[in-house]
Amino acid sequence: MLCERCGEGLEILSENGTQGLRCPECGWSVVTKNISGIKVDETKYEVRCGGDYKNKDHIKAVSEVMGCNFIMSREILKKDLSLVFVGQAVDVLRVKGVLVSVGVYFAVSPQFKWG
Repeated sequence: MLCERCGEGLEILSENGTQGLRCPECGWSVVTKNISGIKVDETKYEVRCGGDYKNKDHIKAVSEVMGCNFIMSREILKKDLSLVFVGQAVDVLRVKGVLVSVGVYFAVSPQFKWG
């Protein structure tokens, strides 16, 4: 594409949630927002998990996700598929990462399409 002011070639611009075109010669530009879908997803997701209540890594992961102590986390893991988190997509992705990193089984509902 060519600049509508000076006719030079345009560069693609993409940074910090914006994207567009810019002319390196005269500085003319056109930009728009480029916000990731996960950041605007307002769905409330529930994360349930199950793991080995004797495994310290599983207990620590549940404790981190729930913000509770070791003993409470252990009791939660004694039950199958306990609710450990409710939140929006960006936070669920973080929680998922914590649980996956130690091999804790989990399920997200409604269906989680963000990875």
